[in-house]
Amino acid sequence: MALSYGLALNSFLVNSIQSQCTLANQIISVERLNQYMHIQSEAKEIVEGNRPPLNWPIAGKVEINDLKVIVTYFQNAKHNVKKK
Repeated sequence: MALSYGLALNSFLVNSIQSQCTLANQIISVERLNQYMHIQSEAKEIVEGNRPPLNWPIAGKVEINDLKVIVTYFQNAKHNVKKK
């Protein structure tokens, strides 16, 4: 009988904590919406008085010299990506 009451109490506590976490998430989402509503707007996408010339850009080029990429996921690890 004590085991039955213990399992029921455990289930009640789990459900109680889960409902409190759900309520906290909902309250935080309302707070975020309130913050987002008061963010200043960005500048317009196209500003007529500040446009580049019609022939811009005429040409473009990207050069990458001696690129070296080293990726490690934890300290003192061997490099996962090596230059051949």
